[in-house]
Amino acid sequence: MRKLAMVALAVMTLGGTASVAAAQGGAMGGGRGRGSMIDRLLTQPTAITLTADQQKKVDSLKAAETEEMGKLREEMQNSDDRQAMFGKMRDLNKKYQDAVRALLTADQQKTFDENVAAMPQRGRRGGGGGGR
Repeated sequence: MRKLAMVALAVMTLGGTASVAAAQGGAMGGGRGRGSMIDRLLTQPTAITLTADQQKKVDSLKAAETEEMGKLREEMQNSDDRQAMFGKMRDLNKKYQDAVRALLTADQQKTFDENVAAMPQRGRRGGGGGGR
């Protein structure tokens, strides 16, 4: 009986963790709990309303970005050259940022560009850290 209670507790704990991760935008292992870079650029500080067709294309780009970024993270774990790896990640983010921007109308691109400009950029302040 005690073992059954422990198993039930473990299952509930894992289920709660998964639902919290999903609610934060990071589906188990994806992202850092803040959603994808693409999502942030489309919503912060100003949300861009996409058509159904644009949303479908953006979703495909996000899936491809997540897959490529996962491969880079695995590669990073086996690499001593972290600077080179961060450079690859920066290039990958830029690649998908440009691809998403190309899907947008001129008005949406203006808002997107404003969102990009409002994003804290690592490394610009000399310390390389976040803006906190």
